[in-house]
Amino acid sequence: MLKKPLDECSMRYKTIVDVDVHTAIIAIKGNPKFAEGAVVDAGVEASICEGGFDSENGKDLRCDQSHHPNVALINLHLI
Repeated sequence: MLKKPLDECSMRYKTIVDVDVHTAIIAIKGNPKFAEGAVVDAGVEASICEGGFDSENGKDLRCDQSHHPNVALINLHLI
């Protein structure tokens, strides 16, 4: 019951780590403005992952992480 959404989340989080985080790290070294896009994209991917769970397959197990990309963006603006 949880296998499909967990597999999809695994794929999304692999993309977040391999692409978005990598892009953000490189961008911070050069142009922090480009890092914003990577952070926003990571937040979107994480939200899509969380949305894949419904009440029948674990919605109650979800934790709201929608604020995490906003915190990361605030930190980028401080750079």
